[in-house]
Amino acid sequence: MKIFDNKPWLVPFCLLLAMFGVLWVHFAEVLLHPNGYLFTREGDGLKNYFVFGYYLKFDQGMSFTGFNYPYGENLLFTDSHPLYAWVLNGFSQYIYDLSPYSVGIINLTILVGMVLAGWMIFVLLRQYNLPDWYAGVVAFSLFLLAPQWARLQGHLSLSYAFVIPTFWYLLIRLEQSDSKKIWSLVYMLSAVVIGGIHLYYLGIYAVFTMGYGLAKVVMSPDWRANLRSLGYYLALALLPMIFYLVLSSIFDPVDDRPGAPYGFYAYYATLASVFLPEFSAVTRVLSEVISPKINWEGRAFVGTPALLLCLTMVILWIRKWFGHQGVGAYFGNKELNVFLGAAVLALLFSMCIPFRWGLQFITDIVKPLNQFRALGRFSWIFFYVVNVAAAYYLFALYSWGKKQGKGYFAGFITYLLLVLWLFDGYAHFLGSGNISLYPNDKLESHDHEYLARLQSGGYSPDDFQGIMALPVVAIRTDKLVLGGNMTGYNEALKAAFHTGIPVIQSTPSRPSFSQSHSSVQLISDPMIRKTRLDDMDARPLMLLLAKGSELREQEHHLVRQSTVFWEDDYISLHALPLSAFDDQIDEVHATFQTLKDSMDQRTNQYCDPDCDQVVFRDYDRESGRVAFQGTGSLFGKKELILYDSTYHSSPAQASFWVYIDPSFSGMPVYHYQYGPDISQLTNSGPIEFRDGTDLVGNWLRVSFPLENQPYHRITLKGKQMNVDNFAIIPDGTRFYQEKEGALQVFNNFPVTDIMDRDP
Repeated sequence: MKIFDNKPWLVPFCLLLAMFGVLWVHFAEVLLHPNGYLFTREGDGLKNYFVFGYYLKFDQGMSFTGFNYPYGENLLFTDSHPLYAWVLNGFSQYIYDLSPYSVGIINLTILVGMVLAGWMIFVLLRQYNLPDWYAGVVAFSLFLLAPQWARLQGHLSLSYAFVIPTFWYLLIRLEQSDSKKIWSLVYMLSAVVIGGIHLYYLGIYAVFTMGYGLAKVVMSPDWRANLRSLGYYLALALLPMIFYLVLSSIFDPVDDRPGAPYGFYAYYATLASVFLPEFSAVTRVLSEVISPKINWEGRAFVGTPALLLCLTMVILWIRKWFGHQGVGAYFGNKELNVFLGAAVLALLFSMCIPFRWGLQFITDIVKPLNQFRALGRFSWIFFYVVNVAAAYYLFALYSWGKKQGKGYFAGFITYLLLVLWLFDGYAHFLGSGNISLYPNDKLESHDHEYLARLQSGGYSPDDFQGIMALPVVAIRTDKLVLGGNMTGYNEALKAAFHTGIPVIQSTPSRPSFSQSHSSVQLISDPMIRKTRLDDMDARPLMLLLAKGSELREQEHHLVRQSTVFWEDDYISLHALPLSAFDDQIDEVHATFQTLKDSMDQRTNQYCDPDCDQVVFRDYDRESGRVAFQGTGSLFGKKELILYDSTYHSSPAQASFWVYIDPSFSGMPVYHYQYGPDISQLTNSGPIEFRDGTDLVGNWLRVSFPLENQPYHRITLKGKQMNVDNFAIIPDGTRFYQEKEGALQVFNNFPVTDIMDRDP
C-alpha cells in the first residue's frame, strides 16, 4: 500500500497503537490501577498471585515459606514466576521494596507480554519478507487469537504469548548466523530465562528445538549426511533442562515428588480442539451431532486461514498419491516448511501420538515424559507456526494471481481471509481474553485487615506458628484429592499475605508425597499419630474456618477444640492448641493391658466381647514387596479379591490398608457387591477413595459399612496394588492383635510406629 511507502515506522506504530487500544478498552482499570484488580481470585490464579507477593514480602533465595508449613517449598515448584520473582526479590532487598505492588507487577507483565507477542509475530512475518501493512494486520489478528488469553482465568504464569514467537525468532537468527556458538548460547539462555517464568516453557522450547532438528534432517534431500546434526539440536534442547534439573537437585531437599503425575494420557489436544473455534455456532452444532472430544488444555484454534492452508496441503498430498504434482510444487519455501514440519511433530506430541496408540510402555521407559501432564499445551507451537505459514503462502498466492492478471480476484480472496482472521481473533478474545476483573480484596498493598482482626482478639502474628484452613485442601499429588470448597484455603492465603503466618496446606505443582500426606493426616482418625507435629513448635495454630462449609468429622473435632477470637458472616478465626491433635494410642495400650486377661482370645488376637464375627488377614505369608505391618502384603497387577464369602453379623465395618505407589499416577478403585447369595449381587462400585484421610506413611486406610445382606464380595481394581491388614469388625467390638508380646493392631489401626518398606 502506497500510504506506507517511505514511512517504515508507520505500520509498527499503528500495530502497537491497535494492541494497546484493545488493552485500554478492555483493561483500562488494570492499566490505571494495576494493583487494584485481579484477573482471578481463586484456585491456581490466586496461588500465582500469592506466591509471587509473599515471596517478595517475606522470603529470599530459593526457599518459599508461605505454605506447606513447617517445611516450605522449593521456589521452582511453586508454579509462579520463580526466576522473575528471584530477580525482583533482589531488587526489593537492596534498592526499593516492590512487595506492595506484586499484583500490579504480574498484571502489567502479562499484558505487556501479550503486546510483545504481537510485536514478535510481526517481526517473524517480516523475516519472510511480507509487506509491512500485511504483516501488521496478521500480527494484530494473532495477538487477539493467541490461546494464552484463556490462561488469564487461572494459569497466570502460562499467559505469556510472546514465548514461542521469541524462541522461533532466535532459532531463525541462529540458523542464519555465521556465529553459531554465540547464537547457540543466546538461544539456550533465552530458554533458561523464559523457563524461569514457568518450567513448562522449557518443555515447549525442547519439543520445538528437537522437532526442528528432526524435521530438518528428514526433509533434507541428503538426510543421511545431516543425521549427525541431530546431536547438536538435541544438546540445544536438553542443556537448559539439565541446568534446571541440577538447580532443583541442589536446592530441593525433597526426594519424593511424583514421578508420574496424572494427565499425560488425559490432557491432550485433538483435531477438534485445534481446528474448531471455541465460540462458534458451527462448533455447537457439531458438538450436538458428533460430540468431538475437546479438552480445555488442548485449546489452540488456529483460525480460518490456517485451517484452509492445512486442508489445502492435505488435498495436495492426496493428489500426489494419484500421480499429480506434490505439495512442494505449490509450497516452495523450504526454510519455512522445515519449521512447519517441526510444528506438525509438536502437534502430534500434543495429541499424545503415538503414545496413546498402544505404546504406553514408552513412558514407562522414558520416565521424564510423564512430567508433561498437560500435553495439550504443546499445540501452541503449531498455532504460531501454521499461522505464519498461512500468512506467507496466502500472500504468495495473491502475488501469483497478480502476475496472472487476476489481481482483483486474488486481492478479494486475500482481503476476505484477512477479515476472517480479524473476526476469528476478536471472537476468541471476547470469549477468552475479555475476562471479568475482580477488585483486589485478597492481596492488597496494605496489611491492616488481618492484623486488626488478630489485635481485636488479643493476638499478634508471632503468637501463631501456622494457619490451618478448613475445609482441608490437598489436590496436587494426583493420588489424594481433597478439593471442592476452596473458600477457606483462598482466604488463608490472604491471611498469610497480611500477617506473614504461613499456611499448612499447599498446592504446588509437584508436592512431596510425605509432606502432602502429613498435611492430610492432621484430620485423620484419633488412632493415628500426627507425624507433622514432630516438626512444629509448641505455639497454637490459627484455624481459619469458611462458614457454611461441609466438614469431615475430624475437622468438626478441631473446631470444637479451638477458641474463636474473631468472626463475621463468612469466616471465623480460632486459636487451636496442638493438644487437639493428640492421638489415643497410649490409651489403647493401657486399656488392652487392663482387659487382656478377660477378653475372648484366639491365636495372637483378643476381642471384646468376642472374636466370633471378626475377620482379620495380615497377609504376612503373601509376596507383596512392600508391607504395612509384618513381612508381606497382598499384591495384584490388575485385580485383587479381598473378600468373597458370607458374613452374617450386622452392622459391621470392612477396612483395609492400600499402598500409595508413587511410581505411577492414579489410585485403585474398589467394587463392593452384596446380596442374598452369590447369584444375586448388587454392585455399588467402582468406588474411589482418593478423598481418604487416614494415612500412615504411604498407606491409606479404606473403610466402609457392610450392607445388611448375607453375601459380600470386595474387589480392588487398579495397577500394581499392595493391600495389607484386611478386616471386618462388628460395630461395638474391640479387636486387638498382639505379636511377639507387643500390641500391634487395634480395630485395624496400627498402635506401633510404622516404617514404610518400599520395594
